[in-house]
Amino acid sequence: MSTSSAVPVRTRRVASRLRDLRRRSGLSAPEVSQALGISMSKISRMESGHRGLNTDDVAALLGLYRVPSREREEVLTLVRNGASPNWWTMPSGSLEKYWDDFRSFEAEATTLRSYETMLIPGLLQTPGYVIAIAHALAPHGIEDDLDKLLAQRTARQTQLHSERTFEFLIEQSVLEREAGTAETMHRQLERVSAVASRPNVSVQIVPHSAGAHVGLDGPFLYLEFAEHADLVLGEAIGCASYIEEKQIVAERREALGMLRKIALPPDESLRLIDRKSDEWRRRS
Repeated sequence: MSTSSAVPVRTRRVASRLRDLRRRSGLSAPEVSQALGISMSKISRMESGHRGLNTDDVAALLGLYRVPSREREEVLTLVRNGASPNWWTMPSGSLEKYWDDFRSFEAEATTLRSYETMLIPGLLQTPGYVIAIAHALAPHGIEDDLDKLLAQRTARQTQLHSERTFEFLIEQSVLEREAGTAETMHRQLERVSAVASRPNVSVQIVPHSAGAHVGLDGPFLYLEFAEHADLVLGEAIGCASYIEEKQIVAERREALGMLRKIALPPDESLRLIDRKSDEWRRRS
């Protein structure tokens, strides 16, 4: 849990996007400082989210980086609405672009805590499982984005090799819901079991016997940061939400604690995962 003062989620996203855009442009911070007459310390604060963002300053940076007009307006809109709490975003263009913001927050977090009710968490998914889910969610056309989606999943999963902390709370029904083939599910659960053995990863299964519980509100991702306040991410149809209101964040943190208590301990969870994996193997 972070005790840092809250920086609005839009400001945090613009800050990380400015850093990414500068790197994409090939310019170093000293070169930007010299070109625009902005101090190095100011550039650092703007890119880290530790200062309020001024529309004119951001516009100058975007102009220097030769950002296309559509993306430029998206960023400036975030700056103008920077003080507003929470943020809902909808896809505009490709699936790859839709997840840019999500991946940015995920990559900056020091601890990721996930509760899933319908799917294996993305950081644990195998390529076969990704393909099966993608076709189920978009039966009339996903091929154009499929390679990008697989590459994105692979890139995200390298995070598991870091020293950051990952906690996954997964409903038992997820282990039993066939996605693709029985062989796909066998390999998927083998993957979950293997990742669960990492010292920085915790996997707990919420069993059917838990009955009705606080998780009925739906899945969510709880992110903790070293220098910013905690953030709750959720998904609905065609929409991603980034929640920063203290009361809601506190409620989700409490929900995680309650789910942790009713879930099977990690060792029992691993035995259940392995047992379900064997069942899928026998069916394949």
